[in-house]
Amino acid sequence: MEYKKNKTRISLWFNNSRFSKIEINKYFVTNGFSNKNKEMWMKYEFNNINDWLQLLQYELLKRNIILSADDNQRVEKYYDELKNNYYI
Repeated sequence: MEYKKNKTRISLWFNNSRFSKIEINKYFVTNGFSNKNKEMWMKYEFNNINDWLQLLQYELLKRNIILSADDNQRVEKYYDELKNNYYI
């Protein structure tokens, strides 16, 4: 699992393909990446990090990907940084 972050989102990559992205209170999962075909993205909204982690775990299990405790902590840290930078 690879994570890439910028000012507005965190992208999650697996096998050199982006399969999801996280924005403030929004989680997107792709069924095939496409900038032009937005219908390929499923959008979920969440209120706190624990709700998002449950959504993430569900999507990862569908793809047979296991998220380690270290990965959980890293993504939580990135999300906190994203939130802090968003409100500045």
